Amino acid sequence: MPAHVAETIEKCDFILAVGVRFGEMLTGAYEILKPPKLDKTLIHVHPSLNELGKIFAADYIFEATPTSVASAIGDIRLGLNFSEWCDARRASHLHFLKNLPPRGPVD
Repeated sequence: MPAHVAETIEKCDFILAVGVRFGEMLTGAYEILKPPKLDKTLIHVHPSLNELGKIFAADYIFEATPTSVASAIGDIRLGLNFSEWCDARRASHLHFLKNLPPRGPVD
């Protein structure tokens, strides 16, 4: 897991996981997110009831598709601080992508 993603997860106070199937890749081999209960609020939304509560004991679970969740929360207005936080997270991610080493020989 990239360091900027791990830092974001470690510093957050809640996680809204939409359409996520938790596993080793997404949890940093269960070192960053440790089952069964997180030290932060977890809201887990997935279209399959079989995935909800499978790895983590979420605080809230919803059986729904990502599209329906996006439609339901699309009009929520967030404060300026959240926008600045999102901009900072995006800048970290773009920096990470820009500095990825090539996967093979370059001509």
